[in-house]
Amino acid sequence: METKTKKAIKDLPKVERPREKLMQYGPGKLSNSELLAILLRSGRKGENVVELAEIKRAVISVGSLNANLVHPREVFEPAIKNLAASVIVAHNHPSGALEPSEDDLEITKRLVEAGQILEIEVADHVIVTKDNYFSFKEKGLV
Repeated sequence: METKTKKAIKDLPKVERPREKLMQYGPGKLSNSELLAILLRSGRKGENVVELAEIKRAVISVGSLNANLVHPREVFEPAIKNLAASVIVAHNHPSGALEPSEDDLEITKRLVEAGQILEIEVADHVIVTKDNYFSFKEKGLV
């Protein structure tokens, strides 16, 4: 298995360092990860601050037109592997129905409970339709 050598920020050419890019080109030329890296200030062992600042996304399950089965262990596996402090769960409702189903409410409750045990916060659960979204956090449901 080939391993990629990760460089510390100080080992990058100055033109690739987030703080120097900000000073030279302004915030409009930086990625979201680079801007967040400036706020975080330092990485952790084996991961520089820009890598740490990257938002990790994972597809956990692909459902059918009107159903999707997901288990908390599948949701939290990538979060645990990435040492995440929180997760945001999202799924779509192809039907266009914005309100959460009973299954949506139940899985959210189970995810919040599992997250409390793991000390990984479920920061939000978002349902997306073609024209709108529903945030469990905005409605006080997480």
